[in-house]
Amino acid sequence: MMRMGARGGGGSRPGVSADLPPVSTRRLYSLLWPYRGRLALSAVLMLFTAAVGLVFPLGVRRLIDSALVEADAEQLNLVAVALLVMFFLESIANFTQSYIVSATGERLGTDLGLKVTDHLLRLSMRFYDTRRSGDILAIVNSDVTLVRSGTLGTALPLLSQVVRLIGSIAIAMSLNWRLALIVIVIAPAVMGVAIFSGRRVRALSRATQEEIGQATAVLNEVLANVRIVKAFARESHERARYWDRMASVLRLSLRRARAESAVGPIITFLSFGAITAVLWFGGREVLAGRLSAGDLIAFLLYLIGVAAPIGALTRLYTQLQQALGAAQRIFALLDEPAAVTDAPDAISLPVGTGSVELRSVEFAYAPDRPVLHGLDFAVAPGQTCAIVGPSGAGKTTTIGLILRLYDVTGGSVLIDGCDVRHATQATVRDAMALVPQEPVLFATSVAGNIRYGKLEATQQEIEVAARAANAHDFISALPQGYETEVGERGVQLSAGQRQRVAIARAILRNPRILLLDEATASLDNESEYLVQDALDRLMKGRTTLVVAHRLTTIENADQIVVLENGKCVELGTHKQLIEKHGLYERLWSRRFVEELPPVPSSVNPEAALPREMQADVTVSRP
Repeated sequence: MMRMGARGGGGSRPGVSADLPPVSTRRLYSLLWPYRGRLALSAVLMLFTAAVGLVFPLGVRRLIDSALVEADAEQLNLVAVALLVMFFLESIANFTQSYIVSATGERLGTDLGLKVTDHLLRLSMRFYDTRRSGDILAIVNSDVTLVRSGTLGTALPLLSQVVRLIGSIAIAMSLNWRLALIVIVIAPAVMGVAIFSGRRVRALSRATQEEIGQATAVLNEVLANVRIVKAFARESHERARYWDRMASVLRLSLRRARAESAVGPIITFLSFGAITAVLWFGGREVLAGRLSAGDLIAFLLYLIGVAAPIGALTRLYTQLQQALGAAQRIFALLDEPAAVTDAPDAISLPVGTGSVELRSVEFAYAPDRPVLHGLDFAVAPGQTCAIVGPSGAGKTTTIGLILRLYDVTGGSVLIDGCDVRHATQATVRDAMALVPQEPVLFATSVAGNIRYGKLEATQQEIEVAARAANAHDFISALPQGYETEVGERGVQLSAGQRQRVAIARAILRNPRILLLDEATASLDNESEYLVQDALDRLMKGRTTLVVAHRLTTIENADQIVVLENGKCVELGTHKQLIEKHGLYERLWSRRFVEELPPVPSSVNPEAALPREMQADVTVSRP
């Protein structure tokens, strides 16, 4: 669309994740609330499987003490059948809850991705002026995946492991409190290791995600401008630039991997140390007659039941920290307010004839960088108004304010007498059509791009619009005609063809107000003729505002607004402004000289000009 990003501020563009507020675990898990019914059923099934795990050591103790020691074959058969039935039911429950969690995870990922995308589409241009698209894409893709796995991958397993841990410790205490003391001493040390490493992993995970966003931004930029990269033979430069970012990603990923890898061996050592201590002390208790062999085996199984949940909790804690790191970026994006919003009592823009008025308009992209100062002018229905001025005068910004891509910081913009801030954004923009200098086409068919102006348009309406835009002939000559894919950003078409498709889109939209942002500025003479002819047809009977570049557009305008440093310094028709001998005359004279055909070197080009213009030409030369 319009290239306004540079006006939002100079220097580097800040990333989405700068100075992010912390995210609570409660807010992270609040994402699961819409799926509470499925998760409640899954939790019940998971608790059942946890209970089976807690009962199993008691079954083993009964098997050893009653069946084997007492040589009771009937008891042996009974215990074996009971264990088989129990494990069969546990398998069914485990499958069901696993499927529920997986299916819910897919829904969560899809819903969260749609929620983020929906919010992105509601954000105003101010947001995109200061954000890199690669950062945003990394959030939508990578961060959403981490949050999905970090919420569903930890919520229910945390519940299950806590139940296993508490149940194992309680039953172990009932079997032999002396042996249980070993577990009570070891557990805090293991949990301390888990908490310390988890915090470290969280910080490294967030830093890694930020670097991935930066790397994605670089790659996205390179791919979007690959023609320029190749034209200047800068493949090596861009490869090095991307590698610099990926090297940072690799360094952070390796540091995170080291932090994660160190946890397992430490916990394993502590756990096996505890098992060794239990075997030594428990063996003495058996020899002393204070503990049966079945009790010792059961206790060992419960000790493993304690160690396994602690190890699992460590991994889950690490995973949770990664999810919290990614959630910081997602929630920061979702909390980003839209600078342009519909008022609670917003109305539909009244049906009118297309008058446009700017009253004392003030605007600044940033408080310390004002762009427009008290801009006043009005365009009557059906008139053509050209907006001219030096680069940076505020021409394209004015178009953006009329479209309400931004809100004025002072004054008002009125369409058919209605302040655009009092109407819904959708109805304001429905009344207009934009034809930018660089036409934006989507990677779909020619027909699909034209239909973007009116989604319900028939094929006949599309062809009528294409004929009016002088596009039907070249479209018909394409391999698949109107169904030909134009490629990303329309690269399969020439600049003139892309512009005529954009004009056809605007014709199909049938707006009351037409906005042209230097629509013929970069075309060759033949393309310019075809595009200008299509524009003339489109402009008939419509209110048209033109960011002017070509002399013909300027001369034929009903009104010309001359901007300088964000102010309207001259206003009138071409003839009136030429007679004022002001800024417009200087701009027009300079442009006139630039558009003269080349002359032989033996001829003085200034001699062919009126005497009063020669001084301006001399000054304007480098």
